[in-house]
Amino acid sequence: MAQIGFRPMVKEDIPLYKEWAAKEHVRSVWFCEGYEPLDAIYAKVEGNGYDYPYLILLDERPIGYIVTCDLFAYKTICPKPKGVFTNEPQGTYCIDLFIAEENLLNKGYGTEVVRLFTDMLFREKGASRVVIDPDPGNKRAVHCYEKAGFTPVSRKHDGIMEVLILEKLMGKCRPKVSVFIAASLDGYIADEKDSVDFLYSLPAPEGEDCGFGDFIKGIDAIIMGRKTYEITLALTTGKWPHKGKRTVVLSSTLKEVHPEAELYSGSLEQLMALLQRDGVKQCWIDGGSVISAFLQQNFVDNFTLSIAPVILGSGTPLFQKVGKQTLLRLLLSKAYPFGLVQLVYEVERSKQ
Repeated sequence: MAQIGFRPMVKEDIPLYKEWAAKEHVRSVWFCEGYEPLDAIYAKVEGNGYDYPYLILLDERPIGYIVTCDLFAYKTICPKPKGVFTNEPQGTYCIDLFIAEENLLNKGYGTEVVRLFTDMLFREKGASRVVIDPDPGNKRAVHCYEKAGFTPVSRKHDGIMEVLILEKLMGKCRPKVSVFIAASLDGYIADEKDSVDFLYSLPAPEGEDCGFGDFIKGIDAIIMGRKTYEITLALTTGKWPHKGKRTVVLSSTLKEVHPEAELYSGSLEQLMALLQRDGVKQCWIDGGSVISAFLQQNFVDNFTLSIAPVILGSGTPLFQKVGKQTLLRLLLSKAYPFGLVQLVYEVERSKQ
C-alpha cells in the first residue's frame, strides 16, 4: 500500500474541499439536510478551539478529508451538544472522514487512514478515547472501523437518524514495535556464514552493552524469524537468553521451538491483535526479514541502529525488499570510543 499521511488544512485547501463536497458519494452523506453546512469548514480551518481538520494524503497527494473534535473542549465552549456526544470526559475525541476519490473506495485505505489517524491522536493530542458514530446500516464503514480497532458500545438517535457509537481506547492500541539491532557500515547484520562475530571483535570495554540492557527491561514480547532464532540458539549453546520474556518465532518450516518460545506462522495483523488482546505493550522485533515485513505493514514505531566500524562486503542485509519509503525522525546519535555509532529514530507516523 502507498504511503498515507495527514496535513492540517489551511484556507488555500478550501476550494478543493468544496470540489470534493460536490461529489455525490460525499454530498449524500456529509451534507444532507439537517447536518453540517458546507461553509462550516471556514471556522474549523481558522481555528475554533475544538475542531482540527486535516487532508488525507496518499504519497503526498490529497485524496480526502478527516476531522477530529476535542469533545471536552467543545462542551466548555459551546452550549449545545455535539450530536450524540453530550458529556464526554477530558481526552475524548470524535472523528469523521471521507475518501474523495471514487477509485480509491473499498480498497482498504479507509481502515488504514483511521488506524493511523487514531494512533496520531493518542500520541500527539493526548487522547485517551476516540469515538465515531456511523449509520449502523453502512456495513462497510462499520467493518472498516472495527478492523481499525474500534468496538461498538451503543446506539443513539442524533435527532435525524439512529447512529452506532464505536470507541477505541488508548489502552487498547496495538503494541509498540521497536527495532534494536547492529549492522556493518555497508548494511549487513551477519556475514555470509550467518555469523555475527564481527560485532564481538570490537574493542568494547567489558560489560558495555550499548544500552541493550535498559532497552530489554521495557520489552514485553520478542518477535524473531527462523534464522535469528537459530543464530540465537547457536550463540548461547542451546541456553535460552530471553528467560521470562514472551518470545514468538515466525516460521512456516520449523516444527517446534525452544520450550520457552512459541511458534507462529499466521499473518502479522493477527499476531498484533493476539498480543494486544494479551496485554502486550512493547515488542522488540529482530532479524532482517522480520523487520522488513513489519515495515511493509506500517507496524514499526522506532529504530535503534548501531553501526559497527567494519565493511563486510556481503552477508545478510538489514533490510529486505520493503517496497515503500518510510520517513524517520532522528532522536539521538551517540558515538562510542571503540568506533560504534548508535542512531535512534522514530517513525514519522503522521507522514506515512
